[in-house]
Amino acid sequence: NSNKPENIMDITPEAVIDVMTQQQVNTLLHGHTHRPMINTLRLANEQMGQRIVLGDWQEETGNAVIAIADAQGIRLETYTF
Repeated sequence: NSNKPENIMDITPEAVIDVMTQQQVNTLLHGHTHRPMINTLRLANEQMGQRIVLGDWQEETGNAVIAIADAQGIRLETYTF
């Protein structure tokens, strides 16, 4: 996979919406695609949803991008292990 372009290694926005619609959820949190971020998207039922992508473990630096959930919501933070 290291020789493949990043644009073919990620899931399509349409596939994300399809899975979220099938599972009847408005938040999807999943493992890394080397592009950690929180995406806001419009679901099939016209409601707004979130796709939260975690970062990969960087063993050489001892860091990872993780999700933190608290009273303010969900955010991504760099975690040092």
